[in-house]
Amino acid sequence: MCTLTWKPLDTGYVLFFNRDEQRSRPVALPPRAFEANGVRYLAPTDTARGGTWLLVNEHGLSLALLNHATAMRLAPTHPASRGWLPHHAADCLDVETAIKRIATRRLDDVPPFHLIAADASQASLLTWDGIDATSTQLAAEGCLLTTSSYQPEVIASQRLATFARDVGDMASASVEQLATFHEHRGDNAAAGIRMSRPDACTHSIARIEMSRERQSVRFSYQPQTEISPAMQSTTQHLHLVSRPT
Repeated sequence: MCTLTWKPLDTGYVLFFNRDEQRSRPVALPPRAFEANGVRYLAPTDTARGGTWLLVNEHGLSLALLNHATAMRLAPTHPASRGWLPHHAADCLDVETAIKRIATRRLDDVPPFHLIAADASQASLLTWDGIDATSTQLAAEGCLLTTSSYQPEVIASQRLATFARDVGDMASASVEQLATFHEHRGDNAAAGIRMSRPDACTHSIARIEMSRERQSVRFSYQPQTEISPAMQSTTQHLHLVSRPT
């Protein structure tokens, strides 16, 4: 249950991610620095299972994990956590390497998922439906992906309609429009981008900005007050390291 937008910019890219979870799920820890094979990266931590749903590394590669609710009938009886998947590819230099690394791992004990790998030049979607893993290169002008375990087709349709009404199309979308879109509640709170139901709500809104001009990556993390009223918004930075040639 999440909504993601990715938009390449002249000097890098921006990625927004609303994480929607059950209200009973423990509050996550905000992003902090990790290291994998000498590559630094930033990621929040899911305290329920120990993994993450979103990260960005010092090469400007982001990995984002979303639920694949319509395929959950194929979920294993005793599933492993999906949260290890982004960590497993956290040291990758580019989109292709990250997608290939995860796609070629054993996945039969992992519940269905969507995983997006994105950088300043491209984004790809890896989908595991419980039987097959398929990858798709996403549109060069940017993408919107949203999932919901509650009325998935209806909710997705309403969120896409909200985007079309309030933003227009991804090619012309501004960063400010995308930021406002991810704060949208609307009359039907269950279909809001910042969603709310009696049993579930948006836990956090994340914003990743990579700038080649500033040679930096910025990870802004906004926990939602209705689930974690004591937590403050935070921003972490990484120095951008050039990829080896």
